[in-house]
Formats: sequence, C-alpha cells, structure tokens
Amino acid sequence: GAEYFTCQFQVRFDNKGIAQGGYWKPESCAAVLDPPRPPAPPPPAPLPEQPLRLAADALFGFDSAVLSATGQQAVQGVLAQVREASQVQSIQVVGYTDRIGSAAYNQALSQRRAEAVRMALVQGGVSAASISAEGRGAAEPLVQCDQRNRRELIACLAPNRRVQIAGVARPH
Repeated sequence: GAEYFTCQFQVRFDNKGIAQGGYWKPESCAAVLDPPRPPAPPPPAPLPEQPLRLAADALFGFDSAVLSATGQQAVQGVLAQVREASQVQSIQVVGYTDRIGSAAYNQALSQRRAEAVRMALVQGGVSAASISAEGRGAAEPLVQCDQRNRRELIACLAPNRRVQIAGVARPH
C-alpha cells in the first residue's frame, strides 16, 4: 500500500546463545512475510433444478434418432454444464415423440433418441454408469394440436418431440 508501517521482530536466546523463539510486534506483521494466498476458485455451478429441455427437431431430423450437427452442438453445451457442476451423481435422459405413428413405434423412437443423447454424453467424458436413458413415447405432451394438414400438424407438435436432461449433483 501507500502507507508505511513499522514492524519489530524479537529473537529470544538462551544462555548458550541458541535462539529459542521469535516474536513480531505487532503480531499482524507476521502476515507480511507470508506469500499471498491464491484467490479461491469459484464454486462449481450447480446443475439446473428444472430439467433441461432440448427440442428433438434441433437434435434429430423428423422421425430420426441420429444426432444432427446442431444436435451435437446442443449436447456439447450440456456437457459444458455438466463439467462445471459439482460432482454429478446421476443424469437422466428422457426422450419423447409426438403422437404421429403407433404407440409401439413412438416408444422405440423415443428410447433410441434418449440413448443417442446418452451415448453422446458418454463420448464427451461423462461416466456411463451415472447416466440413464428412458423413452416415454408420446406421453406428457406439451402441446395439443388439431391441424388436418400433415405438415402443419408436424410443425404444431414440434414441442412434444424433445429430449429432457435432468441431473443430480452432490453439494459441497
């Protein structure tokens, strides 16, 4: 700093001239010789409390379970969040479809989508044992649509085609 201060150091010797101890006056002067402490690292970011919803249309083509280039980028964003989070205990990946198609087909497609995202996270370095993947087909729709034109119906139902990622992290 800009201000001067005075410190004294006293060494006590025994009758043979061997140093027995040292004392600072004032005591706060002892800290002057200590190396500066590095700044504390910022605490890890927690995983979001609400599940992260990724639009399946952004991750996959319609009626597909192969991650698109845009989907790969979205998963990289999720990986960045996971890496910044404190110790991740578990991540649940849940895939959904719209109501177009049979229930059995949609169930299988939603499972394949969830597995594709799970594998992308594993390839990104997340422990496979900590990630579960589940397909729920057309369950839990976010929107209801009545369009008669197939293209309009597909567009309207887009929010229902999604992959949700939720995680649990250990607190510090």
